[in-house]
Amino acid sequence: MSFKKKVLEELPVKELYTDLVQPSARRLGKTADDILKFVSLPFSFLGMTSEELENKYKTFITSALNKIPEEKREKPSPLVAGPLLDHVKFLFNDEMEKPLEEMFSELLKNACTKDTKKSVQPSYIYSLKQITWVEANLLQLLFKENDDIDFGGCVFKKLHDVPEKTINVFSREAEPIYGYADEEYSSVFLEKHILVIDDDLEISALELRTSLNILEQLNLVKCFTINKYRDKNEYSLEEHDKKHAAMFDPYNQLTGFVLTAYAYDMMKLCMPEEMKDGEFPFMCVECDLEVLCEKNVTCCPFCTSKNIQ
Repeated sequence: MSFKKKVLEELPVKELYTDLVQPSARRLGKTADDILKFVSLPFSFLGMTSEELENKYKTFITSALNKIPEEKREKPSPLVAGPLLDHVKFLFNDEMEKPLEEMFSELLKNACTKDTKKSVQPSYIYSLKQITWVEANLLQLLFKENDDIDFGGCVFKKLHDVPEKTINVFSREAEPIYGYADEEYSSVFLEKHILVIDDDLEISALELRTSLNILEQLNLVKCFTINKYRDKNEYSLEEHDKKHAAMFDPYNQLTGFVLTAYAYDMMKLCMPEEMKDGEFPFMCVECDLEVLCEKNVTCCPFCTSKNIQ
């Protein structure tokens, strides 16, 4: 029987997770041991003995489970746990891949947590399986910077030598102002802030560009062009076409990057908690707005509704 079929058939067995809710000191160790029964161990080509690989799995699984309060632990979907555990073994002995391993650990934690398990999509595993530590670091960097409702994306200094730390541009299209739909100014062009940042990775500009291209092909980031005006030190997101040829300098175009909505949802579930900033996104059902608040928020800061997600 293949490893994948074994995982799909045996991982959800009720007995495997029986003691997830038992408040005993033995529970965590037994759960890790049980999960290990359904992991293939091709240790010969991984440079580890069978015992070494098994211990690394135990450490990985136990670390994820330790982050979950006992009353919130639930069995993960085999569609998530199976491919996740099957792939993570290739990261254990590579210190450079630690950021990616930590993202898999956070996903496993959320896949075993009552409040978040339904949000962990199997496609997240397959997206992460196609990247390396470089792309993992870039995703974490873009996610950490995306902490402002006016955030428009990032420009990397390694790709563009610009003196500014922040580039301010107006949004491409007028955006609605909630609560003013019946008034004259129901939509406005909002000013977006594009950060000029260092990636702080020991890679060349070509390697950075290659990794960003990989993320774009995987629908994890999207790129956009920023045009600089000829006669003033300002920028625009408008297209550099015939209409704007006299306005924009063709030799001063910048490329910005921002997470896709799919990647943003994924990163909320696989970004290690210690790396997250003090504010977290919440959706207010009443306002139909996503707002950033402290983690322990109990109501919407705008309408005071407690109907938040």
